[in-house]
Amino acid sequence: MISDVLYHAIEEIRNYETEFPEVYGGVESQISAVLTVMDALRFALDIPLSSPGLEDRSRRIYKAIGAIDLSEILAAVDCDSSRPAA
Repeated sequence: MISDVLYHAIEEIRNYETEFPEVYGGVESQISAVLTVMDALRFALDIPLSSPGLEDRSRRIYKAIGAIDLSEILAAVDCDSSRPAA
């Protein structure tokens, strides 16, 4: 499942940051932002569709992630603009 892949990736990144904090020290806030989005998506994917009280929470997460403006990032890495943004 994608949520499992996200969980393991998040753990690997956090472990690497703990073991080698000096390597990416200049971009801590950017890494933290990406980890936050990854963890939120992982959480939303793990919520069963029929979970009372949590359905709205997952919808809010999907909406918030969908509202992230990736245009500057895509332009900076010179991605193929014909592909739809995630």
